[in-house]
Amino acid sequence: VAVIGLTPEDLLASFETDPFVDVQEGSSAGQFLYTISGGEPVRGQIAHGFRSYSYELVAGPGDSGNDRFELNGTALSLKAGLDYESQSRFTVRVRSTNQDGETVEEILTINVADVNEAPTGISLADTLVSLPENSSTASRIKVADVLITDDALGTNVVSLAGRDAASFEVDEAALYLKAGVALDFEAQDRYDVTVTVADPSLSNSEPISTQY
Repeated sequence: VAVIGLTPEDLLASFETDPFVDVQEGSSAGQFLYTISGGEPVRGQIAHGFRSYSYELVAGPGDSGNDRFELNGTALSLKAGLDYESQSRFTVRVRSTNQDGETVEEILTINVADVNEAPTGISLADTLVSLPENSSTASRIKVADVLITDDALGTNVVSLAGRDAASFEVDEAALYLKAGVALDFEAQDRYDVTVTVADPSLSNSEPISTQY
């Protein structure tokens, strides 16, 4: 009776129909990503009928992401967390070897999906540092651009605090001295306000601030 075993190509057939893996940034080390084929590991190999197959990440074209992932049996998992802003796509090179020493190598692409993250910075630009007293405030006066460092996925809320917060307002990405504020040097020669941003949709979004 002749027993016909699967070739290494058969074991990597899943790459032909699904050569891409999507993973969210921020996923933790050790997270399972992908099963290369349908067998179960037996002492580091996969048994199919009377033949066994082993899998490993190897050097060669498409191996640029090998050091970020690990392969145990047929399970590909993360070695460390991923950051979309740093790198959004990785490739790994996988070798399948049967018990006769025949091999085949394929490339698997891992796409990193961007997720909403808390803003990491806020600053003011093009600031107006002084105004003559008795300047007209019949209309509001723009005093600074508000620059927020963020991934543009969430909903940032900008708020004002401090002694003179009631004299200012934020509209879009700009800070304004409100219309109707009387500028009298003898009454008050300085205005201070704290500009704060946070993303309320994220429980881990700590408010960050800058001073004007």
